[in-house]
Amino acid sequence: MHVPILFYAHPFELAIGFVLFQAGIRSFLSGESSPSINDALPSEVLLTFQIVSFLAGVCILIGLPLRTRLYGRMLERVGCLLAAGSYGVYALILGFTLPLALAWSTLSITVAIALAFYMRASAVHKTERTIERTLKAATQATDPMDLMRRIVDARGINEGKEGRS
Repeated sequence: MHVPILFYAHPFELAIGFVLFQAGIRSFLSGESSPSINDALPSEVLLTFQIVSFLAGVCILIGLPLRTRLYGRMLERVGCLLAAGSYGVYALILGFTLPLALAWSTLSITVAIALAFYMRASAVHKTERTIERTLKAATQATDPMDLMRRIVDARGINEGKEGRS
C-alpha cells in the first residue's frame, strides 16, 4: 500500500535504518562491530553503543511506514536522534583514537551523517508542530476562508488577524 511511496520518498533513511538494524544484529550475534569501536570502547560501553544503534534502526524502520500516525512520526524522530547520537559518538571515537591523517575521510562522512540525522529529526519535529498549530487554528477559526489564507500564507497560524501583514 504505502511501501512503494515510502521507498521513493525516503530511500536514504530506509537504507541507513536497515544498515543500523543489520549492524546491530551482526553485533549481537558475533559480538563485534567496527574495529575502531571494538578497540576503543570497554565492553559495557560497546554494548550500549550497539543497543542504541540497533534501536535507532528499529525506530526508523518502524516509524517511516507509520508516519501518517502521530506515534510513527515520533518513532522516526527518536530513531533519527538515536542515529545522530550513535554516529556522533562514532565520530568522536574516530577523532580521539586514530591519527587525523588516517581518519579524516571516514570522520568527515560520519559527522555529515550525524548532522543529517539531526537535521531530519528537527524537520520531523517542525512538521509535527506545524500540524499541531494548524489543527489548533482550525478549531478556533470562525471563518474558513480566513483560516485557509493563514495556512497558505504560512504565517499567523498562532496569531489572530492582527498577526498578519
